Amino acid sequence: MLFNEEVKNIDELIEKVLYDPSIKKMKVCVVCMLYDKDGKIVLHRRGAKARDEIGKLEAIGGSVDKSDGDFRDALLRELREEAGLEATFEVGKFVVAQHTQHVDKNSGELIDWIVLCYEGRIVDGELVNMEPDRCVEFTHKSIDDYLEDKDLSNSCYNFLRYIKDNR
Repeated sequence: MLFNEEVKNIDELIEKVLYDPSIKKMKVCVVCMLYDKDGKIVLHRRGAKARDEIGKLEAIGGSVDKSDGDFRDALLRELREEAGLEATFEVGKFVVAQHTQHVDKNSGELIDWIVLCYEGRIVDGELVNMEPDRCVEFTHKSIDDYLEDKDLSNSCYNFLRYIKDNR
């Protein structure tokens, strides 16, 4: 894990990772360990049109856009884009940041992803899969059940393990 103190925007993030020589081409992503009303975590299975980790279970989230005010705004936008406008979400505490590398299936480029993980919850309403080509389904499980799931992405496993170990 890179760090566990929240950074609010790209300037603060760059200050935090500026001196890490392993990071070459950086992109920033926000993800949410989203809790449903029963206290289970909602993940989604990545579909055929996903950028990477196809078929894996992953936290809901995505790339930060230049138009996002801050990382929390980016995460709320991503939750609405991926899980629908029929639910209301609350972004809770920042958990941890992780550096991961993936080859982008569209460009073939190796990308250094800085993934910022938050906890959040569904306040009201129902989830709707807004990106069926990129998300096959939503799953609802406990942390322990996910940690035993062979389909869990590496980064999501690391986030869940971190949450469990630091409670």
